[in-house]
Amino acid sequence: MKVKTLIPFVVILVVLAGIVVWQKINVKPQAPIATQIGLETLVPEGLQKDSIKRLEMYAGEKPEEKVVLERDGETWRIASLYNAPGSVETIDKFVESLLGLKGEPRATGDTDEKLAGFALTDKEAFHIQAFKADEEAPVVDVLFGKSADFRTVFLRKAGDNRVFVEAANLRRDAGVSDSGEEGGVPKQEKWLETKLLELEDTAITKLALNYPDKQLVLTREEVPVEPAPQEGEGEGEAAPLPKPEPTYKWVLSEGGFSNEINEQEVKTLLTRFASLTVTNVADPARKAELGFEQPLFSLTISREEGDDVVLLGGQDKPGGDTYIQRVGAEPELIYQISKYTFEQIFLQGSKLFTLPEWTLDKAALRNIQVAGPQGTMALAYSEDAWKVVEPQLNLEVQKTALDNLVSAVASLKPVDYADAGKDLGAFDTTITATLDGGATRTLLIGQPSLNLDGRYVKFDNNDAVLVLSRSDVEKLMPPVRDLFVLSVLDFDAEKVKGLHAVGEGADLVLARADGSTQWTGSFNGAEIAPDPAKVDELLFSINDFQVDNFLLDRAVDSVQAASTVTLTLEDGTETVIKVSAENNGVFELVISGLPYVFTADIMDLTGIIDKVSAFAEMMPPEPAPVETAPVVDAAPANTGEVPAAGAIVVPEAAPTDAVTLAPAATTDAAPETPVVVMPQSAEAPAQ
Repeated sequence: MKVKTLIPFVVILVVLAGIVVWQKINVKPQAPIATQIGLETLVPEGLQKDSIKRLEMYAGEKPEEKVVLERDGETWRIASLYNAPGSVETIDKFVESLLGLKGEPRATGDTDEKLAGFALTDKEAFHIQAFKADEEAPVVDVLFGKSADFRTVFLRKAGDNRVFVEAANLRRDAGVSDSGEEGGVPKQEKWLETKLLELEDTAITKLALNYPDKQLVLTREEVPVEPAPQEGEGEGEAAPLPKPEPTYKWVLSEGGFSNEINEQEVKTLLTRFASLTVTNVADPARKAELGFEQPLFSLTISREEGDDVVLLGGQDKPGGDTYIQRVGAEPELIYQISKYTFEQIFLQGSKLFTLPEWTLDKAALRNIQVAGPQGTMALAYSEDAWKVVEPQLNLEVQKTALDNLVSAVASLKPVDYADAGKDLGAFDTTITATLDGGATRTLLIGQPSLNLDGRYVKFDNNDAVLVLSRSDVEKLMPPVRDLFVLSVLDFDAEKVKGLHAVGEGADLVLARADGSTQWTGSFNGAEIAPDPAKVDELLFSINDFQVDNFLLDRAVDSVQAASTVTLTLEDGTETVIKVSAENNGVFELVISGLPYVFTADIMDLTGIIDKVSAFAEMMPPEPAPVETAPVVDAAPANTGEVPAAGAIVVPEAAPTDAVTLAPAATTDAAPETPVVVMPQSAEAPAQ
């Protein structure tokens, strides 16, 4: 290339190099974004995450309900939650966010009123404090207020009235809702290490399960493999085949309802132990209440290597909240666990075994009798409908309840079983089903299950003990009240022509003439002009009233009436309702024409009582008292004294013509009002 051709390129290169050198010397580097927008670091410079040994956070209104997290070597403990293990990942991430706080100045809250606008007063704010080891004063002390928008939050340093905005909303990260629910109190369980157990399912060799009413052991067995025929290679000996991987099956080695188990359910159970999680920590003081002093539930997991893992289970009641504890853990706490997870560990019998079912031809059912401590109920099928024949009550039946009972008697699926020989209490309720043709089936119902929310049962004469769910038992054994419609005051409100309600402090009388819509009445003896709308409200309230229950063992004359309501219809018939005094919020009542004693709670009657009381507002006001002038009994002696002003002087003996009474009428017409003529004084002009 010629020299003349290269010269322009050299010149351009020199110029560009000069520009670069000039920029480095004269152009200042761009400041960080935090510096550009004026962000201020809200924690001491150089503070390291590992130097933070304790965190405290609380709502300003409830400082006593604080969360306290303490570092324990490489782990964290929730000191305020019985020293439960904390989630290292969750807490470390929170500490990093705390130490990285940089706020943009927004305002100065030099008064509580101004700080309140940001919810940053000491009482309103959410407090977060970080401490170093062996230091009483926090090294970080910040207060978080309300959200500035959906991305930022107001905050300030303790003792500093300057208000900043920050993107890191640590109040929300602490599990406190922006809505201020529950007073902004942080939740202890937010920081909990929820993973209780991590076991490889392929290493588990045996499961021993203990329930309150049964025990069983499941064992893994290797499946024998038939040796495969070997193929020769040339004329030499056959080459050895690689040993096949062992395969296993799970079998029932102890206990159980039958020898056949649902192996797939066992394999699914094993996967639960790969990540067994809890939700909270129970108060250790409740150990006995939750069933952990003499545990009724336990699971022992044996493995190919390592010690057995033992889990204890408990409930506050059958079917209630569930709890679990790992024996040997440090600390050995009782954890709350979801009911679903608990039932996946302590499997119901119907998951592992095929339990017998109860089935009847519903179309062939003719009679059903339920007899037990609660009394006897009997149903009969006639005229294409089920009817209640015992107790014989002259009330409308509740068709849905009857249908549910009949359907349950026709088909039942147990959810669990109990080992034979267990002391499970009496089977004191007998359900007898009679089929078309006279054949009968018997179902015995026992006590509540010790394991789950249900009852023990036996089918016919079989000794096997099964468990029905609570929902099935409720269909089979409904309270007698549920078989009937409890709206017992079925009358036509538009045909009521009279009502008399007498009770404590109230005596209401309402009446109307036949065919009239105008009501007259009185309240506590004072005449009122009843509001027709209020009358309708009262009548419809009485008509809609439902009793709560009826007492079949009580006589109607045993009820002492404290209040009475009498309804009179246009045809002259009367319905009388007598209500007893209140006893622990319950009233007894009898209704004319029905030979039963009913009960109602105070809430059932409150609406009627309020509507009766509304008529008190219609009473006329009391007349204002009339001031009367003082009366002098006799004329003063003729002493020359002048009587007091305003005094009325009555002479000792008035002349016969001083007062004149109009003569009484001599006809049948009403007599005229007597006219009293007062004597005229000498000073008064004649009228």
